Amino acid sequence: MTPAETRLWFEFLQHATPRVRRQRPFAGYVLDFYCAQLKLTLELDGSSHDTEDAQSYDEARTETLEAAGLKVMRFTNDEVLNNLSAVLESLRHLGLSRK
Repeated sequence: MTPAETRLWFEFLQHATPRVRRQRPFAGYVLDFYCAQLKLTLELDGSSHDTEDAQSYDEARTETLEAAGLKVMRFTNDEVLNNLSAVLESLRHLGLSRK
């Protein structure tokens, strides 16, 4: 896991309810984090996602996942590392909480 994924996992998602899993295969992709009960995937994007090709790939991936019935939430690594409280607030609004 990246430093941002590690932080989000150990500080919140590992103990979240409903249960969140990491690195789950789905529709030909590996999702960073997945909550089956909420039909939610959380994707953390680093600077490698800033290129035009990467953005096109991310858009196609999001369309595929949404067509399969998932809600896709994206956060940047910077958001997780430097403004975790705002990220956690967004996750709480989506229905995740800490046990």
